[in-house]
Amino acid sequence: MQEVLHHEQRVALGCLSCYNEGRLTYKWLNADELEEAHESGNLAKAVCSRADTIYHKRDEWHVQDYDGEIGRLRLGENPDIENLIQMMRLIDNDPDKYAVACIAAYDAYESPTADEVEEIADMMLYVGDQLLEDYFMEMAYACGDIKNGDYWESYIDWEHYARNCMFDYTKYTYHGDTYLLPHH
Repeated sequence: MQEVLHHEQRVALGCLSCYNEGRLTYKWLNADELEEAHESGNLAKAVCSRADTIYHKRDEWHVQDYDGEIGRLRLGENPDIENLIQMMRLIDNDPDKYAVACIAAYDAYESPTADEVEEIADMMLYVGDQLLEDYFMEMAYACGDIKNGDYWESYIDWEHYARNCMFDYTKYTYHGDTYLLPHH
């Protein structure tokens, strides 16, 4: 098994006025720093120290880049900041669980909330690195659909069985592991 290093989720929050003037003025912020900037009442002033003038107003901000697993999502330049902070915290707390759940949530909802991400994370099944046919075979035995010693046990095509089972799931792969999200 390969070791995967996780690091803190960050965003490059920038001053839109500076950007429109041809300058990239931004700061990399983690969830706590972004929350502090949001609570200050003006995100642009939190990242730009240039004085306001008639031509330069620090009243608009935009996210220029994302760092970490949060970057896999389609959040754009102007996400809902409170929701973004919650998602960054979810991923920071348990990247293996919530990064893939965030991706699945964006497939299921147009603009998911952190609560919807948590709901999806709770529904996801962890398959790991085993083959889907092995996973569904183990499930069939565990549920009692088939028992050891059944006369027809050796005739089951587990690959075909797994393919049929997958009509009820969406498959996600994250760092070599497989996760399944049941369809509603």
